Amino acid sequence: MKKMFVLLLVSILTDICAAQAPLSVLGINPNTTMKKFNLALSKKGVKPTQTAEGFYEYKVKYAGYPNCSMEVKFNIGNDSVRSITIEFPHESIAKDRAIFGNLTKQFKEKYGNEHDLGEELLKLREEFERREIKRTRYERSYGKHKINMCYVKWYFNDDEYEDGVEVVYYTNANGDNKVSVSSDI
Repeated sequence: MKKMFVLLLVSILTDICAAQAPLSVLGINPNTTMKKFNLALSKKGVKPTQTAEGFYEYKVKYAGYPNCSMEVKFNIGNDSVRSITIEFPHESIAKDRAIFGNLTKQFKEKYGNEHDLGEELLKLREEFERREIKRTRYERSYGKHKINMCYVKWYFNDDEYEDGVEVVYYTNANGDNKVSVSSDI
């Protein structure tokens, strides 16, 4: 009985530790401040190509693909990184399909818990509309909610989005609800 209790306790602790494996973007944990994230990127030779209030943009090599655009959004009030979106250069639907397939294999291996969100949304739409719907996007999520959640998305012939593949990481940071009113309003 005592051995079973110890085994159960070790099993629970192992699950907790495994579930808390952090995200890593270019080898950097994004659950940090923008200042620290930017410093870590600069040590790797990556400098911002564009900045705005609550936003930085970079050109990076990601997962072996050059010339990717990386957008980092952060809270202005506490400087915490909120999300990171990496967009792959679009050349053709066939190349996007290959990139999406390659990335989904890598993410499933690294983070596990693959969830095909596009299939679920398609089934819901079909159920409500009861007609044939042309699929124009695939989206898969990986990891555990609020611990290491990320998405791989592929859009093609979609009315709302440009063709291409993107990876989106979300951190534990809450949204910045503060509104700064300009003095000339």
